[in-house]
Amino acid sequence: MRRSLHTILNTLEDGPELLADLLSNISDQRRTHRFEGSWTIQEWASHLIVAQDVIKERFELFRDEDNPMISAYDPKVNQPNDDLMKLDLEQGLNHFSRKREWLLRFCSDKKSAFWNKEGQHEDYSPYNPHILLRHAMLADHYHMFQIEQLWLKKI
Repeated sequence: MRRSLHTILNTLEDGPELLADLLSNISDQRRTHRFEGSWTIQEWASHLIVAQDVIKERFELFRDEDNPMISAYDPKVNQPNDDLMKLDLEQGLNHFSRKREWLLRFCSDKKSAFWNKEGQHEDYSPYNPHILLRHAMLADHYHMFQIEQLWLKKI
């Protein structure tokens, strides 16, 4: 697992730059265009940004508690779409960078016992900090892929 942690952390470090670069290519009009049955680019990006707070809270629970209970996060319930449409992406990208820097610092000195610490999640089993970290990395790429698909899709 130690090798995969290094790879995951290196990949997470690039997330803010990749997202900022991707969004810099997309017009405001395109960011708010809604294809039927999909979030807008604005919503995908905003969700990724605000989810950093959820990730931070979960890591703090793992730090502070034995066998923490992790509540499921459903953006349809926890973050109404109109909030996602109102987020200022420039400020949001700064927030994303700060939260990601926090995460990288937080993870830098953790030992194997921390990464294997078990938690209880409403939807997932097993669940531990290593899974949470990998999930954060995969969410970056999933959301950015959704953004790029919507950007390139013909209207």
